[in-house]
Amino acid sequence: MEILTHDAFGLLYRISSVISSHGCNIEVALITTEGHRAIDVFYITREGQKLPPELEEKLQHDLEVVLSQP
Repeated sequence: MEILTHDAFGLLYRISSVISSHGCNIEVALITTEGHRAIDVFYITREGQKLPPELEEKLQHDLEVVLSQP
């Protein structure tokens, strides 16, 4: 999952909290910051398996909600 957003204090905590709340694990994280922009890529699994499409959509939605808050 790729996340492009404004870099902010606590950003990785907020992202990882949402991922964890869905019972998922971060297998690999590629974290990049360019100026004030965060470009983060996460390889996420649940119980060692690729995420089903409906869970991936729910996770993406919840991340968008959390990251849109100041």
